[in-house]
Amino acid sequence: LAPLTKKTLAKLDKVLPSSWSGVNPVDMSSDADPRRFGEALRILLADPGVDGVLTIYCPLPTVVAEEVAAVIIEAAKTTDKNLLACFPGGASVRMAQGMLDTAGVPNFSAPENAVAAFMHMVEYRRTQDMLMETPPAVPEDFVPDHAAARKVIEGALAQRRDQLDVDEAQALLAAYDLPSADLSDTP
Repeated sequence: LAPLTKKTLAKLDKVLPSSWSGVNPVDMSSDADPRRFGEALRILLADPGVDGVLTIYCPLPTVVAEEVAAVIIEAAKTTDKNLLACFPGGASVRMAQGMLDTAGVPNFSAPENAVAAFMHMVEYRRTQDMLMETPPAVPEDFVPDHAAARKVIEGALAQRRDQLDVDEAQALLAAYDLPSADLSDTP
């Protein structure tokens, strides 16, 4: 979970009940109305350390699920951060889930499914970032032994072979400082 900045915590203190924990995950308490959901989402999405928000709505007789879904949809329109919703509750939240589906906001019926989806997104981003890293073309302190490599290749060619034996292959790899298993006793 993202650590929230002091600025974010101060803003949340103004919109959440004094009984809130003051840490992430943000529990807005059982009397949270759509306005509170919206304010908390706006504050959390503005935090530079927050890459995404998972909003979990638990059905309450005093809060209409569709109104909370509408607030989440509006928040999704204002951010490029990942915003997911979880609306457990079966038939009582079907219409809200349909609204989220139509708006393209990923939503789930069970918190564990929402968390799994979020973690897949995190892993995907990490993988994409790693793929974009460009390794150096050649290590700076690397000097290949071209003469040794040439000697190995020329020796095999002189014998009209198109394959190297184990010792020759290891010598060629060593000329380019590439590690290999010790296979010298291999037939």
